[in-house]
Amino acid sequence: MTYDAHIHIALDGADWRAALVRHANGASEQAVRETLAAYAAVGATYLRDGGDKCGASLLAARMAPEYGISFASPGFALHPAGCYGGFLGRAFASLNEYKRLVDEAAAAGATFVKIMLTGIMDFERFGVLLGGDGLPAAQVNALVEYAHNQGFSVMAHVNGARAVRDALEAGVDSVEHGFYLDAATCHDLAQSGALWVPTFAPVRAQAAAHPSPVIERILALHEENMARVLEEGGLVACGTDAGSGGVPHANSLVNEASLLSSEAHSRALASLRAKFPGA
Repeated sequence: MTYDAHIHIALDGADWRAALVRHANGASEQAVRETLAAYAAVGATYLRDGGDKCGASLLAARMAPEYGISFASPGFALHPAGCYGGFLGRAFASLNEYKRLVDEAAAAGATFVKIMLTGIMDFERFGVLLGGDGLPAAQVNALVEYAHNQGFSVMAHVNGARAVRDALEAGVDSVEHGFYLDAATCHDLAQSGALWVPTFAPVRAQAAAHPSPVIERILALHEENMARVLEEGGLVACGTDAGSGGVPHANSLVNEASLLSSEAHSRALASLRAKFPGA
């Protein structure tokens, strides 16, 4: 498999807190090199990171060419103050704070912007998100507009049909995760030209570790929605969310990649390289 469109090189797939301790005094070159070497060993040539607040993905972007890898990094993820995303990046409480952070990421070497627009799934309650249900549409528009005006594509962590529709209407360039879609939103996603990175791997890891009807229901709906988007000609990319719990780097690519055809992979990779260039 030649690419992974969603990883977190700062994390290790086992214990995110312990992983971040390695980078507590600045990004660990040894840890980053070990992970890049693992991806090179499985033939990866393009990686897109979801950001961190310790500089690991920016370090990886600088070193990745040594391993034959093009590495795209947002530097750090941006999230509304008080909402999900604190361990991955920086919070903003106003549009001006957001603009300052985008400019700071750009100066540090980021090649795109990542915004956390909602929280994550509650695996005990179907349809419930933890850490935020989404920002007002007008605010999403302003965030995306500023990033685009600075020449950046936008990677949006977003779940829920309404929040995904708002993100698409704002013009995000990729939808990350995108759980709990409905048929209308699947249609909009397929027609938008935005990439969708459905990240099945971390949910399947949860299902294996803690089997439950709720998680099985989440996966079933997600599989149905992916089939809809593909049938309507949408762009779906392989992204494992590697580094998250139960999702080891490099080795997780095989199962996630098997969900898509070679044609789907080729279309997605071409779009990724165009919209989210590596450093």
